[in-house]
Amino acid sequence: MLKKICRYLLRAAADYSIFLEINFHQRKKAARKIMLLVKPEGIGDFVLFYPTLKVYLEKFADYDISLLAGTGNYGLVREINDNLKIFSEIFVFDKKKFAANFFYRRRICLEIFKRNFSLVVYPTSWREPKCDVVIRASGASEKIVFAGDGFYLDWEKKAANAAYREIIPVPPDLFREVDKYRYFAEKISGKKIDYTAPSIEVFAENIVAAEKILSNFGLSNKKFAVIFPGAADVYRIWPRERFAEIVKFLLAERLIPVVAGAAGDKAYFSEIIKYLKPEEGKLVVDICGQTSLLTLAAIFQKAEFYFGSETGALHLAAAVGCPAVCLMGGGHFGRFFPYGDLKFNRIIFDHDMKCKNDNWACGKKNKNSPAPCIAGIKSEDAIAEIKTLLNNLR
Repeated sequence: MLKKICRYLLRAAADYSIFLEINFHQRKKAARKIMLLVKPEGIGDFVLFYPTLKVYLEKFADYDISLLAGTGNYGLVREINDNLKIFSEIFVFDKKKFAANFFYRRRICLEIFKRNFSLVVYPTSWREPKCDVVIRASGASEKIVFAGDGFYLDWEKKAANAAYREIIPVPPDLFREVDKYRYFAEKISGKKIDYTAPSIEVFAENIVAAEKILSNFGLSNKKFAVIFPGAADVYRIWPRERFAEIVKFLLAERLIPVVAGAAGDKAYFSEIIKYLKPEEGKLVVDICGQTSLLTLAAIFQKAEFYFGSETGALHLAAAVGCPAVCLMGGGHFGRFFPYGDLKFNRIIFDHDMKCKNDNWACGKKNKNSPAPCIAGIKSEDAIAEIKTLLNNLR
C-alpha cells in the first residue's frame, strides 16, 4: 500500500507541474465546436464500442470529432477512418509510455490542451487514471464519463471524479461490456438502442486482399477454420500441444487449419507444428503478419469458424458474423464474451476454476506460463465444443 501511495504522490506532483504550465499557454479559438472521444483500449474494446459510435456522430453532428486512440487499436481505427472519414484528427496514446515518461506525459497533455476541445466523452466503464489526467488537461468545459471500475483505489477514484461535472453511474445489474456500451449510448442520446452483439464493416480493398491471400494458399472455395493462438499476455495462452490436437481434429473433419496472428505470432505456429507429423504440418497454413486487421476480418467472413484466445481477433471475427469458439479464462469471465447468438458464439472453460473474475490475478503471479484457469481447459472439452458448433452450423 505504501508503494502505491508513493507512486500516486509522485504522479500527482508531476501532473501538478504540467497543469501549472498549461495555465501559461494560450489556446487558439476553434472555428467550430470540437469534441474529443477517448478510446485508448485494445482492438476488442473498440470493436465492442463501434456499433454505438453512430449515436455519438448523430448526437454531436455539429462538432468536429477527434479520437484519442491507443497503440493497440490505432491500426484498426486508421483503416476505418481512411474509408469513412469519421474523425478529423486521431491522437495515438501510449499508456505505458505516458505512465513511465514525464516528458511524453507533458507533451500529450499540452497537445490536447492546445486543441481547445469544448467537450470530452470517455465511454468506457473500465476507466483509467492515465486517461483522466489527459481529460483534465484538455480544459474542456464539458466532460462526460462513466463512473468506472478501473484500477482505482477508493480515495484515488474520488480525487479523479472531483474533476467531472457529469458522471454516468454503471448500474449494478450491468455486467457484460456490450450492455454497458449500450447503456452509456442510451444515456447520451436519450433513446433506446438495439445492441446485443458487435458488427463492423470490411471494405472493398480488404475483400480483394483477403481473396488474394486465400488464393495464394490454395484456399479459394475450400473449407477452413482460423486458429488464433496468441494473446496479449503469456498467461492467457493455451498450451501449444493442445492447439496441435485441435489441428489434428480439424484435419480429420476435412477442414484446413489456418493459423493467424501478428508477425510476432509466427513463433506460435512453429511451436504448434512441432507436435504434428510432418505430413500434418504441411497442411497447416500460416498467415501470421500477412494481413491488416480488416483484411483479417474479411478472411474471417470466409472461414467456417474462429477458434482461439479471448483477444481482439475474437471480437473482430464475431463482428463480421464468423462463428467463434473461445478459450475462456477466469480473468473477466463472461464480461466481454459471449454475446449474440450463443449457438454460434461459444466458450470453453475450466469447470473447476477457482479464479472467476479475479482480473487475472491467477495469471499475474507467474506471467511466463498459462494461468491455472487456462491450463485447466482440456483439449477433449474443446473438441466437444467444436463438434457442437459444427452440428449447429449444419
